[in-house]
Parts: sequence; structure tokens; C-alpha cells
Amino acid sequence: MRLSRGHLGRWIAAAFCLATASCTNTWDSVCQSIGDCAHGGDFSWISTCQDDALALRRQSDASPCAGLFLSYFSCAQAQFQCQGATVSIAGCDSNRADLEQCLAQAQNDNACASYAQAVAACPAADGGSFLPASCSLTQQCEAQCYLSHVPNLCAPDLSSLGDAAQCAQACP
Repeated sequence: MRLSRGHLGRWIAAAFCLATASCTNTWDSVCQSIGDCAHGGDFSWISTCQDDALALRRQSDASPCAGLFLSYFSCAQAQFQCQGATVSIAGCDSNRADLEQCLAQAQNDNACASYAQAVAACPAADGGSFLPASCSLTQQCEAQCYLSHVPNLCAPDLSSLGDAAQCAQACP
């Protein structure tokens, strides 16, 4: 069997991955390390951490924060230490603070912030929201659907709620 250059390259990459175990991204690696150290290798915890980190990556990619995301997780991977069942990631606090500040600013400029401001203006608003404090790309889409299809956020009618729900079904 003759291999084309493309196939040969994939075979070499696959062999390298198997030989060096270096084909995971930094955030998955950090989650794996923390899970192994502090959570006894609990697959469920590690998987949830990796899913959350991927959602944060996507949120960062959709804002000007992608570089800060990579910087923080690169630092965390490099500085990670496990002492017993205690995780230490010394020296990455400023990276994390920069990422959090960037994401907070980006969130102030999206549909989630517009939704929160509109609901806060309602009389007797309880501050409750169907959106958590962090706002993923899916939640931004859902918030935009709600803002676009519900003319009176303070007293939505069933028809407009149905339209917003239908719109939200197309969200990623």
C-alpha cells in the first residue's frame, strides 16, 4: 500500500501523539492534572472541568480575550504542582485576573448585558434571570432571541415567549 504525503503526515502525527502523549491542549491537561491531584482522578470531575474550560475557550475566542485565555492556561500548565491532594498554581494570578477582567468587559458589550439591564429596569424585578452570571455563546444567542422576540420584557406574553423559545432552538 502506498501512502500519500497527507496520509503519511497523519500517520507520523498519530505516532508522535502516542509516543509522547502530547496531543491534548493546555486546558484539558490542566483539568486532568487538577483532577488527578485533588479529585483522585475522578473522570466525571475531569470531564466537567474540560467541558467548562472549552466553553470558556469559545467565549474567549468570540471576544478579544483569546490570547489571555491561552496565556493563563499555559502558565497554569507550566506552574502546576501537586502536593498530596493540594493543587498549587503559583505565579498565574495576574494572568487569571487579566482574563477575568477581559471576559467581564466583553460580557458588558453583549446581549447578556443588554438582557440584564432590561430586566433590571422592570418594576419589582427580583433580579432573577434565566442566565447565570457567566454568559456563554449559547446564552448570548438565547438572550438575543429573548430581546428580539419579547417586546415587553417586564410582562412577556405567551406568544412572544414561544417565538423566543423557537429562536433559541437554533442557538449553538
